[in-house]
Amino acid sequence: MTAPWLARKDWAERRVRDERYKLAGCMVRGGLLLFVGSCGFAWVFLKDGGADNLPVLLFPTFVALLVGAALYGRRHQEKFGTPILELESVPVVPGGMLAGYVRSTADLAPPEGFVIRLRCLHKRETGSGKNKRTDTTTLWEQEMTLPAATERPDGLALPVAFALPHDARETDERNSANKVVWELSVKATLPGVDFSAVFDIPVFEPGGRRDG
Repeated sequence: MTAPWLARKDWAERRVRDERYKLAGCMVRGGLLLFVGSCGFAWVFLKDGGADNLPVLLFPTFVALLVGAALYGRRHQEKFGTPILELESVPVVPGGMLAGYVRSTADLAPPEGFVIRLRCLHKRETGSGKNKRTDTTTLWEQEMTLPAATERPDGLALPVAFALPHDARETDERNSANKVVWELSVKATLPGVDFSAVFDIPVFEPGGRRDG
């Protein structure tokens, strides 16, 4: 494809969405049903086998942890909505600038400011089955802290700007088991639920250079 940054609708529209918590509500409901069911099975096994069947408690414990994570995600979604990164231009070019605004409908005023980090990551899957894992190597990163956001009529907008090195690797997701991605993360410490957003960044050379 001559313009791979147009393959994703959000990249093409220059509005990258963080949808990690979009399905949190469904996960909570499904997780609670699974937890109740797993507790019932565990009770039957413990009743019949006593202490010999104690390992069956590991499954409902694991489900409970997943439900807890989903509950946190739902609270994040309810408080902040779906954060959006508005890019000034796409693609982001090696040696050029990543510039835009992170937007949220919530009124954010973190006392310690926003920690913004841009990273280039090489993710490689190794092994298979139970031994399958993903090794992540940071190829490049830069971080900055902003004390406040810019107020707009429709919410808050956080300006972001990073200069990429000329030898920056391009985004390459042609092989899902061996890929290079760019991620922009934004974090802020707040009462209750902390703000967190992660966006995939399209870094490409318009002339068609593809690493590897």
